[in-house]
Amino acid sequence: MSTSTKIWLGLGFFLLLNFGGMAFLLLFRTAQAPRMEEELLELYPVPAFNLTDQREETFGLEDLDGKLWVAKFFFTSCSGPCPIMTANMADIQTQFANEEIVHFVSITVDPATDTPERLAEYASVYDADPERWHFLTGDLEVISELALEGFKLGAPDSPVHHADRFILVDGNGMIRGYYAGTEEEGLRRLTAALETLLEEA
Repeated sequence: MSTSTKIWLGLGFFLLLNFGGMAFLLLFRTAQAPRMEEELLELYPVPAFNLTDQREETFGLEDLDGKLWVAKFFFTSCSGPCPIMTANMADIQTQFANEEIVHFVSITVDPATDTPERLAEYASVYDADPERWHFLTGDLEVISELALEGFKLGAPDSPVHHADRFILVDGNGMIRGYYAGTEEEGLRRLTAALETLLEEA
């Protein structure tokens, strides 16, 4: 092999190493870069409702006027996603403990079992602040219509109209997003969206 051939081969190997290293560095930096948050669209208005909270008091949409709130549908005897979602909501309550404008709403889909007294007991397990975390019960037909028509969740042929989604609602009663309530990425997106709405407020 001639000397010139060796030089060109060496130069080519050197360039390959350098370009490979630059490509790796670029990919690493891209992976580490913060993600752009999605735009918070105005999706659907929450219809007016009146239910009963864990303190046996009437509670409705007007009580959330001007508040940022996170809603979910659940039932206390659920052994699936409900306990996980409630625990995650408790963590979010702690994270936003100093933000009085942020509220939480848990609506049972099993009102025959979930009386206000039972809801109060359930809420205490998760250290729910009764001033900001409202556990609601009421007529099953009203709750089913609210889940299906108001929050666009569940299915008409399902015996239990609940899903593993948190729903973010702004101070005007407008749904701004749906977030997986049992997944880390969903929780990250939800807290980021809450922070964005707090800045706007």
